[in-house]
Amino acid sequence: MNLNIPQIKKERDYTLEKLNVSRETIKKLDLYVNYLISFQEHTNLISNSSLSSIWNRHILDSSQIINYFPNKILKILDVGTGAGFPGIILSILTDNEIILIDSSKKKCKFLSNVINLVGLNAKVVCRRVEDLEHYKADIITARAVSSIERLLKYTKKQIHSKSVCYFFKGENYIKELKYLERSQNLTYELIPSITNNNSTIIKVYKN
Repeated sequence: MNLNIPQIKKERDYTLEKLNVSRETIKKLDLYVNYLISFQEHTNLISNSSLSSIWNRHILDSSQIINYFPNKILKILDVGTGAGFPGIILSILTDNEIILIDSSKKKCKFLSNVINLVGLNAKVVCRRVEDLEHYKADIITARAVSSIERLLKYTKKQIHSKSVCYFFKGENYIKELKYLERSQNLTYELIPSITNNNSTIIKVYKN
């Protein structure tokens, strides 16, 4: 695992300038990043090639949807959270209640350790989202997990009439819009990514 330390420091400074957060929040982000890097030495959480760009590619990328949240405390369900993107970042940067969903026991152990280490208002549920009980969420997020059609099918128990979904998608997102365009009860908006010109965030909600 070869880390480009100068790149990490440069992107950390850039990301923190963009986020404009308190010293306490910076400390939490640093704790999280350092623990992730140490955990990565024995358990694969993210690709080793993206570790050196963790601040831009993962942290800044995850944080950008916060600008589109309403000004109230929300219940957020992060599906297939993996190493905690965007769920852990949203928990660090906001006061919202976060439920982190992942079926990998190793990743769930990592997430639980992060919550205790950093002191977050978050809960880990180590199950597949389609097997969850009826937990209603105001916001549902998923980053590079599955197709929109499957995500909406798997989370139908969690979606209420005013729920909003934010799905992080790569350059092939246009293919997935056909499903949304055929739907008579769903509306979507495209949010350009601030970290990758070929990516977008698809905001989905009921009519």
